[in-house]
Amino acid sequence: MSYENLQSPRFEKNERKDWGVALNVSKECEQEAFRIRDAILDRGVTLVARLEQHPHITLFQGELSSDSRKAIECVVEELRDQFFQDHPEELVIQMEDNLHFRTSNNNIFWNVQSSEWLTALHISLDERLRALPEWNMMKQFRDRIQKGGLTPAEVDHIKKYGVLSAGALFLPHVTVGKLANGADFERIKDVSVSAVSFHVRQVIAGAVDRYGQIENVEITNEMRK
Repeated sequence: MSYENLQSPRFEKNERKDWGVALNVSKECEQEAFRIRDAILDRGVTLVARLEQHPHITLFQGELSSDSRKAIECVVEELRDQFFQDHPEELVIQMEDNLHFRTSNNNIFWNVQSSEWLTALHISLDERLRALPEWNMMKQFRDRIQKGGLTPAEVDHIKKYGVLSAGALFLPHVTVGKLANGADFERIKDVSVSAVSFHVRQVIAGAVDRYGQIENVEITNEMRK
């Protein structure tokens, strides 16, 4: 399906929203994420967006019709069961012990250490959800393409995946906030960060805002029954 076809009027008949599918984090990880956020704010820097609720590790983001909820839930359930069966002792998240600054949009990330099972889960989920008939790239990325400033490779990547952090560019993380001034990262890059680890328990999904934060969890699937 081409980018041009995705702009046709037939895709505007149903209510559409940006969906995020993510791994829920442990209570310890959640507490550390909020502590990091508060430590950043204590340095006196300005965040135009900051973590407020539902810290999570995003696996998929894309625009879908409101009629797609059941299809999303079915895909999440099937992959949840498959990955728990294939990796019963390996579903562990290990967080990094520092902060990552994405210069392209001033976002502050608390990254996850790379793992084969997490990347495989992302790829499987992404392929299945992008195959849904009403999938579209997120509006913020359609706007960025129209605005310009992206490289041809980035545009091609976004047209395929709908976002930048997908496929070979998948970067699992918890988004802590977005700096108003990128130069302020020098003031916060030494904020202490605990390398929390935890077993994955839940996959969640819901509408996301333009900063990628899940506004309301609409689907929750337990990894262990």
